[in-house]
Parts: sequence; structure tokens; C-alpha cells
Amino acid sequence: SDVCSSDLQSGIETQANGKVKEILDELDTRKKDRVALAWTPILRILSSADSFKNVDLVSACKSALARDPANAPIHFLLGETYNSQEEIALAMASWRTASQQAPSWALPYLRMSATYLNTGQGSLALRNAYEGIARAPTNPEAAVAVLKAMAATTDFRDDKQTERVLNLATQILQAVPDRKSTRLNS
Repeated sequence: SDVCSSDLQSGIETQANGKVKEILDELDTRKKDRVALAWTPILRILSSADSFKNVDLVSACKSALARDPANAPIHFLLGETYNSQEEIALAMASWRTASQQAPSWALPYLRMSATYLNTGQGSLALRNAYEGIARAPTNPEAAVAVLKAMAATTDFRDDKQTERVLNLATQILQAVPDRKSTRLNS
């Protein structure tokens, strides 16, 4: 069912509605597959032509987690949904659970870092950015998260701290093959 979920996500992103329906119908037949049972209602909401309500997605995620409590991507999606509702504490808790369920996954840490940064908590942003880059050392977004958090916690009146941030920025720019694909100003 992980392959079906991956195919479905691809179909949702490309608006291939016939394929999405086909995959959802296939998932519906898997009555004993707890992953399929957990994901199908969520994917139906995400793929619906009508705009969905975040409250429906929260409900579907919670229901899915009751079936599959260790499903890190669903915890992550729940965090994304809470974040879009500006329920920051709930988003952070969901991302933290996702990071615990999938300890090698960088994205929950990067989301937590960005959220801490947006709420003026630079040191927590930096700590989570470092956790993210430890899990994805070649990921430009992880490097940019570290850079942003470092910039937020740096006293630019101190030449050594300023030089450290600028050196990291230079290293990131040199390491990124396609600079257009990395959002430095988001």
C-alpha cells in the first residue's frame, strides 16, 4: 500500500483524476491492510475536487492514527494541517511525534525549525535545524534552515559571528547545483 500511496500522491500532484480514483478504489479493496485503511480516507479528502475543510482532514488523520499510531507521515500531515489553522502547539506536537516515529526523517525538524523561527525562538529553531541537517546533510533546504536560524541568533556586531554566518552562506551557495530550486528567502 506504500507504493499505491506514492502513486496516488503523484497523481494528486499532477491532477491525474482517473488514476487517482483507480488507486483509491484499489486501496478500498484492502480491508485487512491497516496502512491502506489508515490512508484511504485521508487521500480521498486530499484528492477531492471540492475544496476540503481542514477540520475534515484533522478528523481523518486522527482516525488514521487510531488505526496506525506509528505512521510518521500521517503525524506530519496532521502537523501541517494544524499549522495551516495556526494551531502552533498542536502542529509542533504532531511534528515532534513524526520525528520520533521516523528518527531519520529531516522534514519534521525543518518544519519545527521554521516555526520556531517564525515565533521568535531562534535558539530552538537552530537546535531543530541542526537535527534536520544531521539527518539530511546534503539537503539544501536543511542547510538553508541552519543558515536562517544562525542568522536569527547571531550578533552581527561581532565580526567572528558574522564571518561564521557568511562562510556558511557561501558554502551553501557553492554546494547547491541549481540555486533557483532553493528558496533562500522563504
